[in-house]
This record gives sequence, structure tokens and C-alpha cells, in this order.
Amino acid sequence: MDLSKIYKIAPQMKTYNRLSFNWKPFIMFMHETNFRSEIVNTDDFGLRFNNQKITNSIFDRKDKIDKKSGAIIGSSAAFGVGCSNDSLTIPSLLSENTECDYFNIGVKAYCGFQEVILFNSLINNLKKIKEVIIFSGINDIFMSRYIDNYDKMLGPMFYTNQFNDSMAIGLKQQLINRISNLFISPKSELKNNHNQNIFEIIRKNLYLWANIKNGMKIKLYFFLQPMSSWCIRELSEEEKIIFDEFDKNKNIKPNRVLKFMNLDIYHKYKSFLSETCKELNIEFFDCNEFLSSKEYDNKWLFVDRVHLTDLGYKLISQFIKSKI
Repeated sequence: MDLSKIYKIAPQMKTYNRLSFNWKPFIMFMHETNFRSEIVNTDDFGLRFNNQKITNSIFDRKDKIDKKSGAIIGSSAAFGVGCSNDSLTIPSLLSENTECDYFNIGVKAYCGFQEVILFNSLINNLKKIKEVIIFSGINDIFMSRYIDNYDKMLGPMFYTNQFNDSMAIGLKQQLINRISNLFISPKSELKNNHNQNIFEIIRKNLYLWANIKNGMKIKLYFFLQPMSSWCIRELSEEEKIIFDEFDKNKNIKPNRVLKFMNLDIYHKYKSFLSETCKELNIEFFDCNEFLSSKEYDNKWLFVDRVHLTDLGYKLISQFIKSKI
């Protein structure tokens, strides 16, 4: 894969790829703190600013004290990977166009359980919020097929191998796992990681969110984030070039896993999320269905298969605004 070709089309991605992580207790990792650029800026904990004057913390918002506040939580798409600056993330766009000021609590590479832990870790700063928007849903499904040795009760997370190498298993088992990963086939990925197990982990996370909703007496929404292969539309020329570049090595494991995240899995997953959210009185909406429209044919919406362009984030923010 030639990243220079991708950077030529989407130069902002070079900055996102440069943004590193800091190791943290309990939540495992957070973005690099006090990162500064024209594209993305983080506070002294690693959370992303909206379109606001840079301070020590995203929670320092004296200029908007008259507005009610909310939070948008999720992984890299909630964080805003792909947009060209802080003002064009979903939290920032909604803060500018609604009566609510939204904190951006998205973190790259987070799984659903980490999202719950992070929210609870920040609770002292979130006591006055009126609503939470979960913009998430892809990482757990992806990682359940990408990571072979995840804890079946707690669920998969990125950097599982690094954690196991450093903390949990011996040298002999490390070598066995690494050799096994080299030869694992796409069929065994699908066979060994059943949807049922990861669905139960996601159900647990949604139960935790329902408890938070009821305890804090807030509004709670779940928006299933879009994935390019789950949106039925004609790709733009930019998307074709970028996706072709990513697909040049079809044998690498991420590409094999993405291949299995097909429309059949999407429909089963969407049905599960919809039914579970209904059971827990969480409002559920599907961003993939929204973008599956001829209206968006040939428009450049994705910078890769799970992250959006400025236009993509703008459209999704308008969709969210129409539902909340």
C-alpha cells in the first residue's frame, strides 16, 4: 500500500496517523495529550477539542455556560478521524447547530466496554449533561474476528497481543500465538469467533448504558456508525482510488476480516442492536441506512472504510440532529 497516494487525496490522514497514544490505567490507552496541529488538537487528558479556544481541558467552556450540555462517545469516527479540522467533527457540528454543547469523548481504537469505562471515569465532568449519543458499533464486530485470543467475558480490544505479551502469558505461548496468527485462515476466523459471543458482550455494554441512562436520568441514543460496505451507494472516484490502494494486499488479516463484515453480518447485527435497544428503551438509529441513498451516489463520503470526509461527517451530523 502506497500511503503517499492516499495522503495526496486526503492529506489530513497523515496527521491522524501521527497522533500517538499514552498508556493509561483501567482504560488501557488514550490519545497523545496536548497534541497541536491545524487538523486535530487534544487537551491534557487526550480528548479532542471542538471549535473552541484551546484550554487545558475540553470541559472548560465558560463561553457556552448558558447552553445545556451532552456527550458524544465512541471510537475513531466519533473522535472525527478523517475530517480536516476540529470544527468539522460530529460533536463540534452539533454543538454549533443545536441547543446543546457536546463534549467529544471519542477515542481511536476503543471497543464498546472501553467507551463505558471512559464515560464513568469522566463522570465528575459529566454530572450536568442532559443526553448521550453513542456513535459506535463497528470495532467490537471487527475485533471479534481480528483478535483470536480475547477474553470471552470482557471482550476484544486493540493491543490485546501487546497486553498478553507484557502481562499475561509466557514466552512459549507468545510464540505459539504469533505463529498461529500467521497461518490462520479466513474460514477459521469466521468459525472460531461466533457472532453469538460478541453479541452477548455488546448486549452487556448496552445494559450498562441503560443503567447509566436511568441513574443519571438522561436521554440516550445509539447511532450505528456507517461502514462503506454497509452503505448501498455508488462510490466516488476518490473512494475507488483509496479503497483500491488499501486492497492491494488481499491476504493481510485486516482485509480478510473486512471481507467477512458483509451485508449478511450487517443485517443480523442491525437486527440485534435494534431489538436490544428497544428492550432497554434506548433510541436506535442506523447511519448506514441513511447513507444508502442514490442522493449520495458518487459523493466522496469515506476516507477509508470506516472514517468519513468533511462532507460525510456533515451529513451524519444533520441526520443525528433530525433524530434527537
